[in-house]
Amino acid sequence: MARVQTKLTETACKNAQPDTKLWDSEIKGFALFVGKTRKTFYFQKDIGGKTTRTKLGTWPDTRTADARYEASLHVAEHASGAVAKRLREARVPTLSDALETYLARPKLRSELNKKLVRNQIEGHWTCRGLMPLL
Repeated sequence: MARVQTKLTETACKNAQPDTKLWDSEIKGFALFVGKTRKTFYFQKDIGGKTTRTKLGTWPDTRTADARYEASLHVAEHASGAVAKRLREARVPTLSDALETYLARPKLRSELNKKLVRNQIEGHWTCRGLMPLL
């Protein structure tokens, strides 16, 4: 796909050729990807070395001004740190995941010890109403 940088307007979207990517010159990460049959607005951002891409809509169903506004909201959300906070929270394991990881460690533990630890932890969870027995 050819990569072109221009200000995304209704005219630019209308005249876009197939198999091109039009990147907006004003909002970094805002683009129109033109395939053979469809023109789709995206917002793309690199976070921690990984590229995330959010679909904003297809042209002409979504007007360029609406897609531009949506992209500016994404820029503000990334700038505020809300996205990074959500990604950090997603990496925090649940209690049951942490228990499984702990019990799977290759340290010398007998099956009886693993069973006792699991029963004790799950007993505490149910007594405090944190989680039902697994």
